[in-house]
Amino acid sequence: VIYPPSRAKYKIYIVDEVHMLTDPAFNALLKTLEEPPKHLIFILATTEMEKLPQTILSRCQRFDFKRITSKDIVINMKNICSDLNIKAEEKALRLIARNSDGAMRDALSLLDQCIAYKEGELTYENALFILGVANTDLLFSMVDNIIYKDLENALFKIDEIIQSGKDINQFIKDLILHFRNLLIVKTSQNPMDIIDLEEEIINMYTEQNKNISLDFILKSLDILNNSENQAKWATQPRIILEMATIKLINLEEQLSLEQRVKELEKIVE
Repeated sequence: VIYPPSRAKYKIYIVDEVHMLTDPAFNALLKTLEEPPKHLIFILATTEMEKLPQTILSRCQRFDFKRITSKDIVINMKNICSDLNIKAEEKALRLIARNSDGAMRDALSLLDQCIAYKEGELTYENALFILGVANTDLLFSMVDNIIYKDLENALFKIDEIIQSGKDINQFIKDLILHFRNLLIVKTSQNPMDIIDLEEEIINMYTEQNKNISLDFILKSLDILNNSENQAKWATQPRIILEMATIKLINLEEQLSLEQRVKELEKIVE
């Protein structure tokens, strides 16, 4: 790093995942950062800022990168598809954007996979199949089965999901997202500002919310989050999903019992 560049004004070193450096490596780097040559710029990239020594942080300028909105990701993908003369349904692009978690690079990777899958127009159904996510109707139907305690149909749907080759871990994530959306619609006055979905789907969440309580949604999210962690390491993730479904169907009875206990405690007081 001490040698000046032969052509450009600066030498720039990008250190990705800089938090992976060992303490001796940081100490060696610190000497250069304390008295950097005029031609030298270090760019240290990390997602785990708390792992960097304070001596390093104090000698850096900090720039936080934020997630890109789904709306901007869709606009960018539309422009790319237009330049490549590829037809794509906007609904499919919105699905890809939601699954990219605010990262443009991930969105373009998913778009590339979807385009390579089949010639012709990229449809919503194609995107669903390639990404392995459950469609909206299936999720609403599954949650209806849970609300109305229709265990048999809920288990049939799980079997249908497995037979169609969908990833169980992904389906649990989809269920978590569904209950999260129910939570936002239940508690927010303007859910469309928070959830990146069409008004028609927001109305479907509003309708489903009429039959469940906020407490039920919160407890359901607890059960599904625990199930997601267990399913990652399970040899039979199907059983984890089936157990979670049975717990969700029995949840209303548990909540009812808890409420009765609370009322009894008040009477005793």
